[in-house]
Amino acid sequence: MNAEKESFDLSGYLHALSGEKVRLILCGVIACGVALALSWVLPKTYETHFTLRLGRVWFEGSQGGSYNRAILSESAPELAEIITSPAFLKGIATDLKLKGDVNTLKKRIRPIRPEHSDLERMAVFTVGVRGPTPEESLRLAEAIAERTIERHNNEYRDVLAIRKNWESDFAGQITSAESELADLKRTLAEYRRSGKTDSAMVALNVDMESRQSLVSKLREKFRQVQLENSEFMSRRSQIVSPPYRPEKPIKPDLRLNAGMGLVAGLFLYLAYIFVREAVRVGSIPRP
Repeated sequence: MNAEKESFDLSGYLHALSGEKVRLILCGVIACGVALALSWVLPKTYETHFTLRLGRVWFEGSQGGSYNRAILSESAPELAEIITSPAFLKGIATDLKLKGDVNTLKKRIRPIRPEHSDLERMAVFTVGVRGPTPEESLRLAEAIAERTIERHNNEYRDVLAIRKNWESDFAGQITSAESELADLKRTLAEYRRSGKTDSAMVALNVDMESRQSLVSKLREKFRQVQLENSEFMSRRSQIVSPPYRPEKPIKPDLRLNAGMGLVAGLFLYLAYIFVREAVRVGSIPRP
């Protein structure tokens, strides 16, 4: 008896469903149209990308064996943290006169981690930048790329300037010490021509030997700094792939929303049919 009742109920549902095909399809189409209409009026989001190769400064030593030591080099994750920092974004927002706070701006920037470890060691990475219009997303991406390049180039220039300043400082010290040594030699020569052999001449000899030792040490350090500087290598930051003007928005996704609207419409009408049949069957008097 229970089996006959279940068979009767199921057949009733299927019969009701077969008679509602047109309405079912119409409901799905209407829901799909509503989803498309909503997608059309919702705010749009555009995204552009750019790829950077970050500069670095490294030291290729040859004394005591070959080795390679980075002096200044940032990895992609480190730079991703920097370009999403409040200090960096505040400068971008001020330059572009963007509205909204720094946290809102941060959500529009999407650093993409390199797929290969070699690219990460080379500090090559891509950044996705979103905006409400194609022009704004492009402007923001260009500003981030240019400021990043400028920041790195300034740091590398400063690092290399320190090394060059050491070389200049030693050269200046050598020139000054050699000038003082030449003055001592002239003074000592005058003493010898005059036939003086007092304590002042002895002091001049000691002072001249000290100056000669100082000049020798300075020259040795100068040669060492020159050698190290000759082994310093640098690679300036550059934009590998510049940002482009996006043609189509990434949000809202018309295809996805239309599909979801169609499925939702069909599901709701199916639910309505089953509920209606359940109520109808339940209202039939039982013998």
